[in-house]
Amino acid sequence: MQRKTEIIIAVIIIVALAILLFLWFNRSVKQAAAPVKTTPDVTTSVKTTPTAASATATAAAPSSASTVARVFVERFGSYSTESGYTNIDDVMTLTTKDLQGRLQSLLEAAQKGAQTKYYGVSTRLMGSKIEATSDTSVTYKMSTQRQESFDSPANTSVRYQDIRVVLTKSGENWLVSDFTWL
Repeated sequence: MQRKTEIIIAVIIIVALAILLFLWFNRSVKQAAAPVKTTPDVTTSVKTTPTAASATATAAAPSSASTVARVFVERFGSYSTESGYTNIDDVMTLTTKDLQGRLQSLLEAAQKGAQTKYYGVSTRLMGSKIEATSDTSVTYKMSTQRQESFDSPANTSVRYQDIRVVLTKSGENWLVSDFTWL
């Protein structure tokens, strides 16, 4: 009986040590495999001489304009009948006064002819190409993937559609001045 008790105690101690070692090594692996932060670099503004500033502004303009265009396309192109067309309100601050008037008319028409059946679309930017550029305007042709749902969020179809987006510079900001679904 004594021998049997000693064996059981030895097995319990060995199992406890094995569990502790497993937990110890597992903790070390998790710390070593911690995810690396992959946020994009933040661009900072640096004052330069006037000749270098104009060259830098021209080079940096399309990138900030492309960000505004991307956000506009994905937000404006994504909506559902349940959201009350908040997508239009979301992009108002990204547009010129003229386009805001056009969007407001579009919003009013959509609200008057509100559908009783569910309809939703989610738009994702797949790629973009600069069609024209100057110091004060940029035109992009952007390719999108649009997932549309009819009658139910479960009844979806995917289609690809291009959109042309024109941006104009207003002070230091790029604003969408026109768009056309192609």
